[in-house]
Amino acid sequence: MSDSTDKGLEVDYTVDGAISEMGMSLEEVTNELDSRAAMDTTFDGGMIFNTECCDPYPLALKAHKMFMNRNMMKEQNQSVKGMEIEVIQMLSSVFGANDHSGHNGYVASCGTEANIVAFWAAKRKNPGRNKVIVPSHAHYAKIKLESILGLEVQQVPVGKDFKLDINLIEKLIDENTLGIIATTGTSLLGIIDPISELAKLKQKYDIHLHVDAAYGGFLIPFLRYKGYDLPDIGFKAGADSITLDPHKLGLCPLGAGVILFSDSSYIDAISYMADFPKFKSITLQGSRSGGPIASTWAMLKHLGMEGYGRLAQSHMEKVDYFMQKLKGLPEITYATKPTLTVLGLMYKGDDSMTSELHQYLTSKGFKITPGNDPCILRIIMHHHVKYNHIDNLFKHIKAGVAQLNNKYKRVAI
Repeated sequence: MSDSTDKGLEVDYTVDGAISEMGMSLEEVTNELDSRAAMDTTFDGGMIFNTECCDPYPLALKAHKMFMNRNMMKEQNQSVKGMEIEVIQMLSSVFGANDHSGHNGYVASCGTEANIVAFWAAKRKNPGRNKVIVPSHAHYAKIKLESILGLEVQQVPVGKDFKLDINLIEKLIDENTLGIIATTGTSLLGIIDPISELAKLKQKYDIHLHVDAAYGGFLIPFLRYKGYDLPDIGFKAGADSITLDPHKLGLCPLGAGVILFSDSSYIDAISYMADFPKFKSITLQGSRSGGPIASTWAMLKHLGMEGYGRLAQSHMEKVDYFMQKLKGLPEITYATKPTLTVLGLMYKGDDSMTSELHQYLTSKGFKITPGNDPCILRIIMHHHVKYNHIDNLFKHIKAGVAQLNNKYKRVAI
């Protein structure tokens, strides 16, 4: 599918949305689907640099399609039920859980669901505690903990270096504190919160430590496997629960998240016997498709530690390649040194001019979601990003910088 640039902006969404009496022909609907699909910018066009989510691997798509009509609630679908247990066992081994039963987690719909379930279980195991301490750079799912679970979310600001101050966290802990959320790979800049230091607070105050590894979970352990100097973010480091998103760097189709616990007692805490059909419910969802389970199972089986290690390393090599090219543009600075696959770029640390550079790149068709306060060009390297795509992006950044230099008479030093 070829690339397009925001053709969807031309669509009038105010048309009458009532269902037609007689319906449309198969050909009419298919043509309309093709027309709608053509509105979108697609992965193969080389213009998407704003997403941690992926262009799924062919095997993952095949597995998803084969099992997407298997409902995990139904007793006839033993194939995917077995696969889910194996997925949890494999990921438990990656993250160092002592529980190898495969019953200490499940395949969720996304990282948001996994984050909610982590504190649903923690609350059930620790009734009476209602406060969750959350760094301000944590995923926006933190707000849903309040509205869905009735928890009090207390946000802690991060420093100008985007790092977390452990002392600020500790000052907020009291007898009502249920737990802390740590992020290992923030959405904005890929910052890794200090799990080992937060684990000390967990032990000292007997609170729950949840690690949101939706972005970094399919990077950090596999980069460590390949020799990269990155911290342990798993259960041996002190996590009680971990969120993962196979539909990001795990190369699975959208709709694949995972919640892992250190042991199965957390799943027991949220499980109950449904009245009809009579079965033990262990998930937030009711009906669940087997597609995300099968795709995650297939990719873990196919790639293993070495395959995911090589994949993660290839992403980092693209980061290094891009950074080498950017050395030729002294006007471009970094919000912070890249740790994972996210680069936060700025034009000489100037908000308004960085915003102008973003507008210029947007006008050329690039999809780059800026961070605010300060304005940051957030650029993500992924498996769909090819080296010629990076070259093309650099060419346009260079042209945009030249335009800004000319406009403001700034000369590169």
